[in-house]
Amino acid sequence: MLVFFPRGLPGFEEWQEYYLYQTQPESPFYNLQCRAQPRVSFLLLNPFGFTRSYEFDLPETVRERLQIADMSDVAVFNIINPRNGLASATVNMQAPVVINIRRQLGEQVILEETRYSLRTPLQQLITRGEV
Repeated sequence: MLVFFPRGLPGFEEWQEYYLYQTQPESPFYNLQCRAQPRVSFLLLNPFGFTRSYEFDLPETVRERLQIADMSDVAVFNIINPRNGLASATVNMQAPVVINIRRQLGEQVILEETRYSLRTPLQQLITRGEV
């Protein structure tokens, strides 16, 4: 699926179109790859494949920008930082990637809530479902 990010992604504002695809069928892991610069790619996960305790209020301004009429059209992902390998990878739970799958519009939303971390250990999320 090609997703348009009207504001780009933080640090990558100049690129607005990204392909979203699963790494393997039935996998909770996805790639978000820049259309204009294919070497720019992010590893994502669907947090609800690991935990049900992850929740946040989506600001009305974001709902408007993404043209969200029904929350069932929303998919939420989190960026994984695998810098030192997956064994020590972290997940950014503080800034989810929110996508209106019907309109194919997305935005990385920086939550005002401080209960989530920028660096939740991936292993902690996988093994215990803790965010």
